[in-house]
This record gives sequence, C-alpha cells and structure tokens, in this order.
Amino acid sequence: MADTGKGTKRFGEKRQAIVHAASVLVNEVGVQATTLSEVARAIGLNATSITYYFSRKDQLIVAVYEETLDRMDRMASEALAEPDPEARLRKYVALHVALRTRIRKGERGLVTALSEIRSLDPESQQPLLDRYRHVVEKVRSFFGEPTSAEQRALYSARAHVLLEAMMWWPVWSLRYSTLDFPRVEQRMVDILAHGLPALRGTWKPLRLEVRHWRSDSEGAPSQNDEFLRAAT
Repeated sequence: MADTGKGTKRFGEKRQAIVHAASVLVNEVGVQATTLSEVARAIGLNATSITYYFSRKDQLIVAVYEETLDRMDRMASEALAEPDPEARLRKYVALHVALRTRIRKGERGLVTALSEIRSLDPESQQPLLDRYRHVVEKVRSFFGEPTSAEQRALYSARAHVLLEAMMWWPVWSLRYSTLDFPRVEQRMVDILAHGLPALRGTWKPLRLEVRHWRSDSEGAPSQNDEFLRAAT
C-alpha cells in the first residue's frame, strides 16, 4: 500500500511537471509549435515517456488549459468570499498581482494564455469554453445579484472589463519592477472601482446648446472655424 501511494504521488508530480513545461512552451511559441518532443526535452524525458502520461498532444494542451481555468476559478472563489463588491475587486486584483510576483521571481508554468483555446477541435474546445463561462459568471457575481436584464448586462460588462484587465496585466506589468507592484495594484483598484476622474463625485453632465459647439451658419466664419473646417 505504501509503495502504491508513493507511486501515485510520483506519477502526479511528474504529470504536473509535464503540464508546467507545456504551459511555458504554449506561452512562448504557441499551441501549434508545442510538441511532445519539445516538452519532454524541457524536463529531461524522451517523447515516449511523455505518452505514458498523455498519449496525444491535444490531451496535454487540454490539461494545460484546465489547470489555468482551475486557478482562475479558485481566485474568483476566494475574491467572492469578501463582503462587498469593492472588497472582492480589490482581492481579485491582489491575487493576480501576487501570482505575477511569483512568476517574476522565477516560478514557471503557473498560468497559460487562453487565446488559442479556439484552435482546438470542437470536442476539446467546448468543455474549456464552458468552464471559462463559469468563471465569467462567478466574477459577474462580485457585483451582486442582478434584478433586471439591464443590470445583468451591466454586471456582465463589468466582469468582462475586469477579466480583460487581468489578462493584459502580465503584458504591461513588464514595464514595472516588482517593487512597484503595490503602488500599481492600488492604482488599478482605484481606477477599476472609481473610474478616471481626479476627484470622486457624481457625474453631472451639462447639456450643450447648439450655438456653443457648432459654427454659426448665418454669420461670417471666424479664423478658428476656418481652421477646423480645413483640418476636418
């Protein structure tokens, strides 16, 4: 029994190493260029050994995406446990920043870009897309239970903006040192929670009268009017 337990643990650890190595390759060269041979070489195995864990490349790619979707789901669940929408948003951003910090410190294969899921065959693709929709629904619930179709659309838009921001975070975070991450995290949360105005407040737009923004067709055009017409 003890030997069986150790064998199962070794199998799981080796499988995890294969998935992480494949994740790195997918991020670096894409799904098409990722091969079982390259994955095997990355962790010191031969291609035949890889097939003991994944008999086909598409099975490995699905496992790579499943691991990322599992992580996204766990992060959303952890954030959802916070007491209110702003606290959930703050927690969700903090989790993504912490993950990126780990990656910048050398951990690899923790998360895979999902942009090539649709390159898989429909049979493999659909379960992954369903799992992603589940994550979207969980993130949408950060903002509460919608009471109308309009509110549901609003919460869906918020969820997509938040998810998109976190998906692009790995790219533009490269401009910053990890020492700057706490400041960047705070700024991200402030913008996502409160918008872009310098001072918080209620938006009170003023209705513009036609004459304030449109040239007077009856009078002689000013020099500024002539310039704007020429420019447009």
